[in-house]
Amino acid sequence: ELSLNGEFRCDITIAGSTRNELIRVTEKPLQLLGSDLVDSFGLASIPMDSYCCNVSSVPDPAPALKSAFPKVFSKNLGLCTKTKVKLELKENSRPVFCPKRPVAYAM
Repeated sequence: ELSLNGEFRCDITIAGSTRNELIRVTEKPLQLLGSDLVDSFGLASIPMDSYCCNVSSVPDPAPALKSAFPKVFSKNLGLCTKTKVKLELKENSRPVFCPKRPVAYAM
């Protein structure tokens, strides 16, 4: 059984062809380029070394987000003007996904 940690859509470019595809994330050390992507790009008859040798990532999206949403990233408190909050993160902390909790309801 293969348990998924999550999935996301992203643009993938192989040999000049770009497609928006679904990527699945798992704990297992699986190939990033699954059989669904191989089929989507028509790569089944091409040796994998010819298209899996150059993995790159997109630039940091933070500057674009800051310019698109300046009010969100401003130093001002916005509507919360009565109190101040100080958040301190421990060194080497990592974000943790917490799934939603079921809410009991009466019938």
